[in-house]
Amino acid sequence: MLAIAALRHASGRLKAGMIKKIEIRRLPRLEFQLDDSLKKQAALDAAMHAASVSRGEIPAHDSSEAASEQDEK
Repeated sequence: MLAIAALRHASGRLKAGMIKKIEIRRLPRLEFQLDDSLKKQAALDAAMHAASVSRGEIPAHDSSEAASEQDEK
């Protein structure tokens, strides 16, 4: 969140620099938001893995190995 706050604070200077480089009179307002898609992807991967284990598609002892492999990626 600190990075988002810093970007929002600097948005005026960023916009001024962009206007000079792009040679445009009006530039839309810059908005910065935290991207939580990786957190959502990790939750979905964990749910799919748990479902595979519960259906017996993946042996229960392999579940820790698969989680370790996901962490390495």
